[in-house]
Amino acid sequence: MINRVHIICHPNSGQGQGKYILSKVLAYLDHYQIFYQVHQTTAVNQAGLMAKQIACQVDLSDNNHLLIIGGDGTLHDVVQALWEIERIIPVNYIPTGTGNDFARAWLKDQTYQDVLENMLFHPQIVNVPIFTYENHLDHHTGIILNSMGFGFDAVTNRKTGEFMATLNPFLKRLVHKLKLAYLCGLVLSLSSVPKFPLHLIIDGKSIAHKDVSIATVVNNPMLGGGIQIDNLSRADRAELVTILYHDIDFSAIKELLAKVFIHKNQDRSKHVTRYVADYLRLIIKEPIQGQVDGESFIFPEIDMTFNLATYPFILPTPRSAY
Repeated sequence: MINRVHIICHPNSGQGQGKYILSKVLAYLDHYQIFYQVHQTTAVNQAGLMAKQIACQVDLSDNNHLLIIGGDGTLHDVVQALWEIERIIPVNYIPTGTGNDFARAWLKDQTYQDVLENMLFHPQIVNVPIFTYENHLDHHTGIILNSMGFGFDAVTNRKTGEFMATLNPFLKRLVHKLKLAYLCGLVLSLSSVPKFPLHLIIDGKSIAHKDVSIATVVNNPMLGGGIQIDNLSRADRAELVTILYHDIDFSAIKELLAKVFIHKNQDRSKHVTRYVADYLRLIIKEPIQGQVDGESFIFPEIDMTFNLATYPFILPTPRSAY
């Protein structure tokens, strides 16, 4: 029997969905007389600090569990923090964010009850493929659960946040319920499609592109709550994939919108190039907007290497949706 469940919850995730699901989770645990300790975030990056404290203070053996309630950003912060201190603790996860891309791949059609039942009665560990990266310019290292992108996907991510911030609470809940947030952000971003040169080193081969609008290292084919940036990838394949959208003009935008959202065959476009590698180095020698698992950043320059790794999750079933 489980001794205690340590819960890290972002209560404001998904326009308050995190707080609502937390109440349901606590009622479920109370029903089975399971002890728990709740840690609710109130600031950016707090989830990671909480995870480090729990990992250092608690023996998270088979009789103690770590449960995350929040969006992709909260989950990323926790896994990143545990990776940094080399405490590779299996994670249970209930998605309550805006995009929920990790859950779309690994928890499709699973409810919070499914996650809790699996955690309490028949937990099984799935080693989920992730990426690690190092920026050689500042020696920062990190992990990627879903994707790291530069250019238009990062602009869309930022525009989505700005758009949601302008809405009143009712409209925020409505947009979240209809899963329209990232689609609205994409439409708002079409007037400012960036273009930049980059240099790739893939398995020792040097490749240059002059006119790139999206450069994304893809672990999960979904981006921004269901936009399939790569129609060939699967989250469970353990492939180091880079997708470039390049040489974009107005006619290309029309073509790509149809291929991405309707036909699901953007790999057939001359404006999309896909690389699969064992070793990847990506260099961008100018300031660029980026995102890591949905969290936006501005990078002055990029010189990063990427590698495959795995991280243990406790999942109801070891499957991917794509």
